[in-house]
Amino acid sequence: MPTRLNREPESEFHAVISCEHARNLRSELKTHWPLPDEKTPIMGQTGWSLFLSHISQNVRELIALMLRRTWLVRK
Repeated sequence: MPTRLNREPESEFHAVISCEHARNLRSELKTHWPLPDEKTPIMGQTGWSLFLSHISQNVRELIALMLRRTWLVRK
């Protein structure tokens, strides 16, 4: 995977979670949607299935929409 100078490698995780665009989009969406706090496991590379099993279907759908939108902007 390509690596940018002094930054994390480009990856799917980077594209939808940790890049500046993804963080800015999440921050804006949180003013309208009940998205998880940045310290929850979904914001890390592990624990996704456990985290997703403990949130409502509605919030899971919002997260899916957010991830898809973030990914599409990168393409």
